[in-house]
Amino acid sequence: MIKSEVKVKAWRYYDRRKLHLEEAPIPVPKAGEVLIKVTSCGICQTDVDEFMGGPKLFNKLPFIPGHEFGGIIVDVGPGVTKEKIGKIVTVAPLISCGQCKFCKAGRQSLCDQLGYYGMIGYDGGFAEYAVVKAENAIEVNTPEIVHFGEILLVALRVLHLIERYSYWGKRALITGGGPVGLVIALLLKHHGWEVELCEIRNRRRQFANSFGIKTYSIINEVPEHNYTVVIDCTGEDPVIPHTFGEQVNKVTKGGAIILVGVYFSEISFTPLSHLSGEIEIVPSFLYTLKEIPALRESMHALAEPLKKMTQRIPFENLVNTLLEIEMNKDNFFKVALYNADH
Repeated sequence: MIKSEVKVKAWRYYDRRKLHLEEAPIPVPKAGEVLIKVTSCGICQTDVDEFMGGPKLFNKLPFIPGHEFGGIIVDVGPGVTKEKIGKIVTVAPLISCGQCKFCKAGRQSLCDQLGYYGMIGYDGGFAEYAVVKAENAIEVNTPEIVHFGEILLVALRVLHLIERYSYWGKRALITGGGPVGLVIALLLKHHGWEVELCEIRNRRRQFANSFGIKTYSIINEVPEHNYTVVIDCTGEDPVIPHTFGEQVNKVTKGGAIILVGVYFSEISFTPLSHLSGEIEIVPSFLYTLKEIPALRESMHALAEPLKKMTQRIPFENLVNTLLEIEMNKDNFFKVALYNADH
C-alpha cells in the first residue's frame, strides 16, 4: 500500500487559460478502485478548446483533465484483487449508473448521471497518478500506446453503428483526418472496409497515404453517391469550412452520415436530399460497454501505426504545448504527455 502522505504532481484546471501544475497527496483508491501510475496521457482537441476558451464540457471545477490515459496499476482498494497490481492498463473513461433507462438499453453514453474521467466530473490523467474504478481499467499488452484506449473505443462504436449499412457495400468516406478520423479509418480498413479520407491539411493527408488510404483535400473532389457511409470527424475547426450539407451527395441511397465531430455553431443541410435517398443522420457520442471487449485486440492490431502517430512531450510541458497546438495544428498529430521516470 502506498502511503497517502506521499506528494505527487498533477495539472489542475480552474478556468480558461488557468491550468496549474500542483503538488497534492497521492490519491488513495476506495472500494472497487485502482491506483494507476500514469505513463502517458493523450492531448485531445477538447483539452485544447477547454484550455483556450472553456469551460464548456468541463464541470465541477477545479479538477484534473486528461481523458486519454493509461499506465500501471500500483495499488488497489478494498474488494479488488491484488493480482491486478503491476498490470498495464488503458482507461475506459465513461462512468454510467447502470440503472437508468438508457443504461438498461445499452446506451451508456446517454446515462442520466454520465461521468467521464478527465472531462465530466472526475479527475483524469494529466497527473503522475490517477484513481479509477477497477472495471474502467482495461488490461492491454501495448504499453507504448495506452493513451489510445478512449479513441479506439469511439472508433469501435462507429464500426458497430455502420455494420447495419454494409448490406449496400463496405465503402466509407471520412471527413477530417485528425487522430480520431485516422484511427477510425485504420480500424475500418482492418475490418475489411474500403476507406477514403478528406482532409485539408497536407501533412495529415500524407500521413494517411502512408497507411494506404486514398485522400482528397476538399469535399468537391470527392466522387458523388459513392459511399455507404460518410463519417464526419471534422468538428469545430476554424480552418475547415463546414461540409456537412455537401456530404449527403457523397452517400449512396440507403446509407448514412455518422456524426462524430463536435460542433458548437450551426450547420445546415437540405432535408429533401436525405428524405429522397433515405439517408440517415446518425450521431455517435462517446461509446458504450459493448465496445470494451474488442478494445485489447484492436489496440494490438493497430499498434504499429498508433506508435507512429504519437508525439511524446514531457509532463511539465503541457501548457506550452496546448498553446503551440492552438497556434499551429499542422505541426502536431497525436500528442501524448508522458512521465519520463515512469
